[in-house]
This record gives sequence, structure tokens and C-alpha cells, in this order.
Amino acid sequence: MVPLRIGDQEPTLTGVEEGDYPYWQTEYAYSYGRAPDGSIAQAFLGFLTVEAGRETLGPYARLCSEVDKPGLCEPG
Repeated sequence: MVPLRIGDQEPTLTGVEEGDYPYWQTEYAYSYGRAPDGSIAQAFLGFLTVEAGRETLGPYARLCSEVDKPGLCEPG
């Protein structure tokens, strides 16, 4: 991964959350209803939100429930 500096701003989570870094994107996971217990979809969502995926993505991404301004996660 190569961080992309825009202007004088480094791409940090703090910069995005405070509005200093001019680009960010919210990622959504869609399904038809709740993913069935034991399904690959449920396992993947669990991986992203509570398991090893959180540790892997931690330096690069936040869950909307973790940010100071959750309104930033809503579509504009």
C-alpha cells in the first residue's frame, strides 16, 4: 500500500475524522436480510467487524460505530 498525500495532508484516520484529509469513502456490506448462521457471509462479516480482520484493517479503517462523527458514514 502506498499512502496518497493530497496537498500537504497525510492520509491518516485522524485527518479523515477531523475533516483535514479531503478524501474518504464509506464501505457497506449488503445482504438480503440477516446472513444465515454458519454461512460464509456471516463468517466474512464477523471477520471484518470483530475478528482478525479488525486487527488487519485497524490502522486503515474504522467502523462507523467507532468514529466521533458517525454522520460522516451516512451517504451524502
